Amino acid sequence: MQLAVWRARRNGRRQAVSVSLTETASVMDREAGRMTIYFRLNASDPAGLEALRDARRVMIREEWNLGLQPGEPAFAEAEFSPYGVHWEIAIGDQAACREKIRTLVARANRHLEDAAAGEIY
Repeated sequence: MQLAVWRARRNGRRQAVSVSLTETASVMDREAGRMTIYFRLNASDPAGLEALRDARRVMIREEWNLGLQPGEPAFAEAEFSPYGVHWEIAIGDQAACREKIRTLVARANRHLEDAAAGEIY
């Protein structure tokens, strides 16, 4: 990563914008045993959105191929928009949901770093 930043500075290019999702709110329906968690997207850069979409596709494919553990929320049920993610899950699955979002963001940012390093050469 540091090498990519140094080369970008040397070549006069700026580093790729990173993607981040911030949990903003959650709405709980205790009777149904469900809740919706909202995550706001903090980057609207087209490259960041595409990296997020790519990482999402890969994670959904992994769920389909490997299956889900008991109590694990399905990533395919999350609703994505250019502004964020709305994910309806069972109450009690918040930790698994947040972990999947962290994994998604890490993969998207890694994709952006790799793309930025590839542009430099």
